[in-house]
Amino acid sequence: MYTIRETTVALLRQNHFLYDFSLLHHDSQPYFTPSDPPVTMVDYSQPASSWLHPRRITTSSLDHAPGVHPLVELPTGWYSEDMMPMQYLPHLPNSAGYVSTRVIEQMWKDKFMWLWENSEEEEWVFPLLVHPDTSGMAHVIGMIDRMLGWLKGFGEAVELCTCESIAGDWLEKQKLNAQEDRE
Repeated sequence: MYTIRETTVALLRQNHFLYDFSLLHHDSQPYFTPSDPPVTMVDYSQPASSWLHPRRITTSSLDHAPGVHPLVELPTGWYSEDMMPMQYLPHLPNSAGYVSTRVIEQMWKDKFMWLWENSEEEEWVFPLLVHPDTSGMAHVIGMIDRMLGWLKGFGEAVELCTCESIAGDWLEKQKLNAQEDRE
């Protein structure tokens, strides 16, 4: 899960995808997807200090060679999705499948509230990744409904958006900022 090949980013750009939703560089800020990120196999027999390092976030993708399509990365992660904790997948050793919806709901609320109270950025995003085969289960539908109701309780301070609109708006802001910097 959340593993891409060396060629994934290039293929997404070639096919003019607007965004990717599979990397874990940031918790709450869109960013440009790194170009051809090297895939490094982790040697778990070594100490974590030898392989546990943060990846660099690409600061600009607008200055690539002409014709290279910019690709926005939306933040995601194990703690922002429904499938891994609530869907039993026998071929994955870390598939739980029996985690209470209340545990997931509270974890999402805790993450949101931490960002709400501590984010240094004026604008941040809180994307939740829901899979139709998980979120469509009866016990999960109620959790999603409660979560959306809770978020709507923040009124106009919280805007519910699609990933497409978040990526498109962020990319337009980057283009405007780059244009202003050139002037």
